[in-house]
Amino acid sequence: MSEKKHGSADNGWTCGLSNMLRKENGIWIGTHKWIVQSIIWSIAITGSVTFVMYLITTLPAAVQPEVINSYGMGAAALQFFFNISGFVSVIGVIILTHDMIISERESGTAEWVLSKPLSRKAFVISKLVTAIVWITAIIVILQGVLLLIVARLFGGAVDIVPFIKGLSLIWLICVFYITMVIFLGTLTTSRGAVFGISFFFFLLGSLVPLLFPKSYYLMPWKLSDIAFSVAMSISWSPKVVLPIILTVIWSGLFIAGSLWRIERIEI
Repeated sequence: MSEKKHGSADNGWTCGLSNMLRKENGIWIGTHKWIVQSIIWSIAITGSVTFVMYLITTLPAAVQPEVINSYGMGAAALQFFFNISGFVSVIGVIILTHDMIISERESGTAEWVLSKPLSRKAFVISKLVTAIVWITAIIVILQGVLLLIVARLFGGAVDIVPFIKGLSLIWLICVFYITMVIFLGTLTTSRGAVFGISFFFFLLGSLVPLLFPKSYYLMPWKLSDIAFSVAMSISWSPKVVLPIILTVIWSGLFIAGSLWRIERIEI
């Protein structure tokens, strides 16, 4: 059932955006949420890499991972980082974003803020921008910096420019799931549904490509593996550009879907 749209269309889609962005960022800064989340995901991602690196240094050289013998400790740190980050970062995104829209609708906050000079599109865009900014800072940039420190502590060298390129693919994975989860939040009022669908889709990345190998090129499921190759400057097939392009397209479609859907739901 369609209903009256809150927020003045006459003032355009940016109406109230700056105020909403201040509100959303205030949730992170004013409550020290950024500190807590930084600690949690640093332990989960870089802490896990550090622990694994410590364990392999205790192994005899004959049984250490082949990547160490071939490329050195820096390569091992990168491999563990991209493997762990490719998994944990998605979990972090889903946890941090799965109720961004739903919680506001349940509490009545959405109805209240949309009764002010605020467009519905600005409401969603503020959620997207805030999530992307803080997740980029905490789960991508901070972990990348910490990984460089960890690699150096274990005597490994990391080429900065290729590493940044590889890290940008982890960022792209995060953006994909941020946009997808927020889009799902405009389709349902069930936190469980949003969390479950998002996580199930992520798990499909371990199964579907085994049955349909070409699906690797359609979804971001293998971007963390590509990220390692990029960070190591290892030659790879030009075909791997396809999942990167399609991930960008999917993210854009999710954003467009969220903006379309928010105008049609009952708040």
